[in-house]
Amino acid sequence: MQTLEDVLTDNKKLSEDLTRATADNAKLSTELADARTKLDQTSTTAKLHGTKLDELSSALKASDERSKKLETDLAALSSKETNVDKMIAAELSKRGIAPLAVAVHAPRVELSANDPQTLFHEFAMVRATNDGMAVARFMRLNAEKIKALGKMDYLAAMNAGPTGGTGKGTGTGAGGGGGGGEGVSPLGAAGGWTNTIPAALQRQVFMDKVMRAFKYRTLPLKAFCIRFNNVPLEGTDKLDVPYYPLSTNASVDFAVATGYVFTGSYAVDFREVTVNKRKYAPMTWSSQDLRRQPMLNPEQIAQMIGEKLAQDVMTDIFSVITAANYGAPPTTLTGIAASALNWSLTMDMKNACDVAMWPAEPRTLVLDSTYANYLWRDNTAATAYSYGEPGGVANGIRDRIAGFEIVSVPVLPNNGATEKLCGFAAYPTAAIIAFSPIRPTPEVEQLLTSYQVTTDEDSGLTLEYRRGADTKGDYTFQTIECNYGYNYGQKEALIRITTP
Repeated sequence: MQTLEDVLTDNKKLSEDLTRATADNAKLSTELADARTKLDQTSTTAKLHGTKLDELSSALKASDERSKKLETDLAALSSKETNVDKMIAAELSKRGIAPLAVAVHAPRVELSANDPQTLFHEFAMVRATNDGMAVARFMRLNAEKIKALGKMDYLAAMNAGPTGGTGKGTGTGAGGGGGGGEGVSPLGAAGGWTNTIPAALQRQVFMDKVMRAFKYRTLPLKAFCIRFNNVPLEGTDKLDVPYYPLSTNASVDFAVATGYVFTGSYAVDFREVTVNKRKYAPMTWSSQDLRRQPMLNPEQIAQMIGEKLAQDVMTDIFSVITAANYGAPPTTLTGIAASALNWSLTMDMKNACDVAMWPAEPRTLVLDSTYANYLWRDNTAATAYSYGEPGGVANGIRDRIAGFEIVSVPVLPNNGATEKLCGFAAYPTAAIIAFSPIRPTPEVEQLLTSYQVTTDEDSGLTLEYRRGADTKGDYTFQTIECNYGYNYGQKEALIRITTP
């Protein structure tokens, strides 16, 4: 049997439940009212759209009616022009006046194809009749085609008559006599057509040569960088770049009682990269330099400045390889002199990579060229080149030894007296680099004579090319530019080697 205190407690609980229910009902009522308001707004918007659609349909119908009336008027006008031509011909015949010479070619009055060459040809034939009304009729009937082809000004210039040239043969037409070869030339000018090579193709050859020089110097980027090419940036110079860390998940033993158990996971990590590096190499030459200096070779200069730009970019990117980003190297790889680098130390590096659980491929050993040269002259290493892995010392640039692809870098930066960097082993997730060109504004690009973005598919490098001129100073200027940013990636994916 409940006591009075129990009854009061139950009543209090029921009162609290009633209060909550009342609040929930009020909330539901508010949401219902909001939904009705939104529904009314949607209905009003739909009605407005329906009204606009009706207005648009009416406008289209009226436009069709006007088009039909215009076609009828044009047909009537053409009929009147035909009658006028017949009346003029009859009057001339009555008075015994001979008509003007008729052109060899009877042209079509209205063209059926939007072809510039056909347009020019037919217009020349009409002009050859010396019939002003025919010329005016041709211009009127084909006005839309002429406008679409953007040739109105050119045709007007033709109608005014170009200056004829000289040469063997005769040329007739409003433009004067020209040496167009023996016979009658309807255009009346010699050498009226010219063959040109687009400037963009000439620039492309130039940029290809720059890219080759740049690519040679930046070869190591493929060894330790995840590269993102031509990245569009919106709002800021920063982007979050995903990368795939080395897998550390342990394998699972299958048990009949439990079957497959999915407890492992694999994460895609990311690193923020700020694209705030904008390096460029300028070139200039004056008109006098180009016309008076036969040994001036802009392409050769472009290769040289492209290689120097590459070296500067690489030196900047290598600065990310520090102890703070990748930790201290193993003791066996610390304080190594160039003359001490041999097969044994290479195996120490391989062991360090094995302990770090790196995959067997791809592994790269990037060395200052002095260290690489000592390694290649080691007898054991030479034997490995000859009888072990394929490749050998084929070109002195990229070879294989102990599972590493060897990359020699001329003058690898040591990154300061405290870092003492002379080489490193790397897996491709060690660093991240992104290229993002800065296209000129429409106003700036209009002032340039050329702007191009060239991308090398193998290395991922992106270069920009700008060309312009200063008419007051009488010189041409060009720039080769690289907009990029970088950051360290996975710390465990790079092992440093330091000097004494």
